[in-house]
Amino acid sequence: MEVSISPESVAQVDVPVEGEPLTDQEVGEIREEVEPTEERVYEPQTKERTFAETLRMFEEGAFDENDVGVQIDAGWYDWFCKDSALARKTKTLLQRAKKISKSWRFDNEKTYIFFKNNCPVEGSMYDDFRICDIETEDVLYTVVPRREMKVYDSRRRAMRIEEVTAEVWGQDNGFAEPLVEGSWMDVVRWFNDKPSS
Repeated sequence: MEVSISPESVAQVDVPVEGEPLTDQEVGEIREEVEPTEERVYEPQTKERTFAETLRMFEEGAFDENDVGVQIDAGWYDWFCKDSALARKTKTLLQRAKKISKSWRFDNEKTYIFFKNNCPVEGSMYDDFRICDIETEDVLYTVVPRREMKVYDSRRRAMRIEEVTAEVWGQDNGFAEPLVEGSWMDVVRWFNDKPSS
């Protein structure tokens, strides 16, 4: 029995009878047909663009288009949501990032920002943005503007939001625990209020 792996393929692969293990050569032939020859990797273009420049471009409407390429250029690195949700999420995250962009804790001309949509094993999906050193590419801070904790309400037989928090994780403590956790305003204050000397 012969099977064509892809319509474009001219190579035919003999499929062994059920129970017969594939030889290394057969596995290699199948891989050549199935695996793409050119891997498509989305890499945000933010490493060459400072946090401050990203915000300027945002203000000029550079990331308004609901196109995956535009959103990757805005700074999306990883996501589990629909592609069509990225433009709205970009707007929300950059509006939040703007509130802390003049922080004394980092230099917005020596850092860049990227976005991640997280899908934890337990709990709801949530978005964060990461502030990175432009030279070393080290993540300095991971900022979660809004994270919902949901619990099952047996009376309503549905999930309900129990708590909404914002968090900042960072190099300051080796990402061991949140540097600040509370409301979004707590996060803004933590970034913008200099400690008393």
